[in-house]
Amino acid sequence: MRGRHAAALLWLALLALPAAAQEYPALHSVTGVAADDVLNIRSTPSASAEVIGTLAPDQTGVEVILADESGKWGQVNSGEQSGWAALRYLSLQPQNDWRMMHGQALDCFGTEPFWSLTLDDTARM
Repeated sequence: MRGRHAAALLWLALLALPAAAQEYPALHSVTGVAADDVLNIRSTPSASAEVIGTLAPDQTGVEVILADESGKWGQVNSGEQSGWAALRYLSLQPQNDWRMMHGQALDCFGTEPFWSLTLDDTARM
């Protein structure tokens, strides 16, 4: 009986998790912003917070570090600062396998300052 209760409790806990958890950091594109407008970057995850920067309506490569507890705001890096932007205006960019670049296998390893990089022309995607 105790095993059934534990299994039921585990099942309920799994149901509470989001269906598709977003992995961060990830690159996003600004979407749904009018061509003559900008997406505000705010000091805290709130529409009433101070605007500390902006993103162009067609900007790509926006690095989202994490989402707030509500899942409505994403912490973004912009220049030398970070702030919060509404995730409803940011769409996840397609992710490529970072180990493959332009048809070449990429292998990078080491510790600072002893980095090593190897590009293999024989490997294909």
